[in-house]
Amino acid sequence: MMSNATLSKACPCVTMFLVLLNYLKANRVTGTPSSGNLTLQAVRAICARFVDPPELEIRIGKYVSRMRSESSVWPLYFVHVLASVSGLITGGPGRRWQVTAMGEKFMLAPAGSQVWLLFLTWWTKVNWGIAASYAPDESPSARFRQNILEQLLNLPLQQSSPFDEFVDQVVQAARMRWPEGDDSRERSIFARTDQFYCC
Repeated sequence: MMSNATLSKACPCVTMFLVLLNYLKANRVTGTPSSGNLTLQAVRAICARFVDPPELEIRIGKYVSRMRSESSVWPLYFVHVLASVSGLITGGPGRRWQVTAMGEKFMLAPAGSQVWLLFLTWWTKVNWGIAASYAPDESPSARFRQNILEQLLNLPLQQSSPFDEFVDQVVQAARMRWPEGDDSRERSIFARTDQFYCC
C-alpha cells in the first residue's frame, strides 16, 4: 500500500485540494456576487501555493493578458468545482466559502481514500463538460452514473488500469456515439481529466 506522501507525489491533484481547503480554513473568502467564484485575491494566493502554479497572465511582447476570473484558471476551477460537488466546501454567490465537516474529515483521511472520493465524485456527479467549456451546472444522468459505477467495479483490483481503455469501456457500455468525423472536442474532455487522475 502506498504512503500518503508517495501517493501525493504521484497524484498532485490531492495536494491541490488540500491547498484549497487549508486556504479557506485560514482566510475569509466570499464568493463573487454573480457566479460565486473565488475572488481574484484568493485565486492568486491559492495558485501561488500549488506545487506547479498555473500562469495567471500571458505576456506577448509589450502586451499583458491577465486572468479575469477563477474560471479562466483551469486547475483551480477544476479543484473548486470538484470540492464543492464532493461536499468538502460550501458557499456560493455572495456567500462565504467554508470547509464542511466532510472537508475536515477529508483533510485527515488517508491519501487513497481522498483519491477514491474525488475520482468517484468526478465520474458520477460532475458534468465533464466543464473540461471542454460546456455548462458546469448539469449532472450526468442516473443511468450514465450507474454505467460508470459498473465499469469501475469491473476493474481488476490492485492493478493499474489504463485510462484510455477505461474511457473506451464506458463509451461502449453506454452505447455513446461520437459524431461522424471529428471527435476531438469530446475526447478532449477525457484527456483533460486524465492529467488530474494519474494514479
